[in-house]
Amino acid sequence: MQVYGLNHWGDSFLSCSRHRIEHYIKPYLGNVAVKDLTTHDLDVFYDSLQDKPAVVLKGHKKTDATVSLSVIEKTHALLRSALSQAVTWEYIKTNPAERVTLPKYRPKTRDVWTPSEAQRALECCTDTVLHTTMLLALGCSMRIGEILGLTWDCVDFSEESIMDGTAHVTINKELKRCQKDSLEALSKRGRSKVIFIFPEWKQTESSTSLVLKSPKTESSVRVVFLPKTVALALRKVKESQDALKLLIGDEYSDFNLVIAHDDGRPYEERQISKMLKNLIEEFDLPPVSLISYIELNSPFYPRFSKEDMVKYLHYFEMDINIDLGALSMGQKKKVFMSFALATNTSLLLMDEPTNGLDIPGKSQFRKFIASGMTDDKTILISTHQVRDIDKVLDHVLIMDNSRVLLNESTMSICDKLFFTESENRELLQSSLFSTPSIQGNFLLLPNESGEDSEINLELLFNATLAVPERISALFHSKQTEL
Repeated sequence: MQVYGLNHWGDSFLSCSRHRIEHYIKPYLGNVAVKDLTTHDLDVFYDSLQDKPAVVLKGHKKTDATVSLSVIEKTHALLRSALSQAVTWEYIKTNPAERVTLPKYRPKTRDVWTPSEAQRALECCTDTVLHTTMLLALGCSMRIGEILGLTWDCVDFSEESIMDGTAHVTINKELKRCQKDSLEALSKRGRSKVIFIFPEWKQTESSTSLVLKSPKTESSVRVVFLPKTVALALRKVKESQDALKLLIGDEYSDFNLVIAHDDGRPYEERQISKMLKNLIEEFDLPPVSLISYIELNSPFYPRFSKEDMVKYLHYFEMDINIDLGALSMGQKKKVFMSFALATNTSLLLMDEPTNGLDIPGKSQFRKFIASGMTDDKTILISTHQVRDIDKVLDHVLIMDNSRVLLNESTMSICDKLFFTESENRELLQSSLFSTPSIQGNFLLLPNESGEDSEINLELLFNATLAVPERISALFHSKQTEL
């Protein structure tokens, strides 16, 4: 936690990890030495968790529920990551979490609104705050934290911009409630993303703070153009807020927020969720999240091609005339990836695209990506599942703390490096980097003989982080600061 977590995790993941370590891992595995931990120990641990009472966070409603399969899966992911780091630090030779049998877990599928259902919801909604939130979610594909953290200085709805179609919002922050201890720990490491901390209106001491913070990734900072209806609705909201400020004067807490209470205070996600739930129940709308049906978004992409989408769906053995509400999470992901590729943008960013896909789905994904690659299109994939994509990449970029450690084509990597698995001790001694395997060691060697080998991205990634100078020297490339 101290060495790795505080240097790599964000506040949300840090808080959740601390909670799972303190309430689930330490009480049951805290007395077991890492070197003595076995796969069987973990199997028994995960099975027993199903009968343990769930730990309720402060401020949340107490229930009689036991630990959910979702929490068990996330606890396993945390343990697997920690034990993988233990292998890297040479505390243990193999990771016992790699071969566990988890209780079967199927994520609850989310339904989506069709365009007609979304339109009906907007027509039924008479609350200005909820209506504006829904417009920004449906019309601009903004996340709830981004909507609640949007400030007027990031909105351009001038008469001229509305007329020429350039009215837009700049998304560069989000509103979030965070654990104070996590924020403090990250701040001490110089990794705080907090822009502003809101005052505490409750008299009782709280363990959390409501903050405006910069997004998790730089790619989340973006400009989104506003449909005319959304731009005009925002102008009305601004006029109404300005009138309220004049009316109540100093009693208005002006944080410059677009979505705000009548006295200027911020709304939180739970409050918007309650308002949406009431709307759904009152007008018998489908109980869905604010994820629009894909056809609702296609007009925002001038190069979108329905023919291309049909072609890409074909790679996943799917048809365009399908009911999204009946699909599993993995199937829905295939639909949305097909839509993304069919937008024909010059730059497509994909974050963990193979999560939720089964083994056949991952094979289909590789064919799908290969079919969509053209000379005028760049597809940037960010993933921890490197083995899912190693055969479709033509360039590899490895970064650590804003430093570019490796930036080379796959052809160049294969020319300079040789990847193999062997028990040969002489090869092990001459290797640039190695990790234990069932059949000996995975080895990364200088490719002095010019032999062909398949890139092992996981090995390359670990080697580049562990011995960046040795890897860099082979390519005669300097580390660069972003």
